[in-house]
Amino acid sequence: MNSGLTSLNGPISVSFGKSDIIYVSNFASSTVNIYTYDSTTPSGDITNGIEKYGPTLGGFTANGSYFQSNQSDNVVGYKSGQTSPFSTLSGASSPLGIASEPLVKK
Repeated sequence: MNSGLTSLNGPISVSFGKSDIIYVSNFASSTVNIYTYDSTTPSGDITNGIEKYGPTLGGFTANGSYFQSNQSDNVVGYKSGQTSPFSTLSGASSPLGIASEPLVKK
């Protein structure tokens, strides 16, 4: 309740990764904020590969990679701890969601 996260600009997606790292996609800007456990200030941002006014939903894979969908454009993938994409999926007309396996059990 009221986490007090700073630097948000139209947050649309919150994703929890390993060690309780949090990635927040900001629809009203071209950033994904990265928050470490027990911090309200971003420890970093992802801008490379994030389309302006289009990041929608993001999610983590079991190995810690993060994928971000960019509305009406593409999906980009980032290896754990990286802020430059290693993968881009283009050609999807409206990639609005991300799914990962296995399901969260915690």
